Amino acid sequence: MKDSKSTKLTKAIKIANQDFNSSIKSDTNYQVFNATIYQDLFIEGELFTLFGTKYYSGDLEFNIGLSLKLFDWHYTIQNLEDLTQAPSWINTKALIPLPYLGVKYFLYDLTIYAEAEDLAFFDAKANTYQAGIDYRITSGLDLGVAYIAEEFRVIEEFDTVNFKTSGYK
Repeated sequence: MKDSKSTKLTKAIKIANQDFNSSIKSDTNYQVFNATIYQDLFIEGELFTLFGTKYYSGDLEFNIGLSLKLFDWHYTIQNLEDLTQAPSWINTKALIPLPYLGVKYFLYDLTIYAEAEDLAFFDAKANTYQAGIDYRITSGLDLGVAYIAEEFRVIEEFDTVNFKTSGYK
């Protein structure tokens, strides 16, 4: 993810050991690599009859495991009123292991799922929450939508990086 913004500050702020008190331009570059290893506990659905018609209850799957997240976050800030001033920047890389929990419900070609990863250390915290739905159109082709919210907090030298992002995918 990349983001760039120009802002007029209403008060002085210190970032990466430099004071800013005017119009600024900030650039954020965020990347995350995620690997998850989990064990699934599967409960197979059953046929049941309702008003003389047979239905399938659907399958349920619980996932328990470990997720490894490698965050690479780079933030650059430039004083727009004094372009001779060198930009300040903060770069943080963190590898954070997280417990992983997930649940999936399968009914024919439809899958509804929710996942959570959350853990805090002394200097680092990360969490990711995701909920979505997938529909199998044909073998090997699914159409899906999910909402994901991700946050991490890392102390990098004198700065505390609090980063949140969320949206549909």
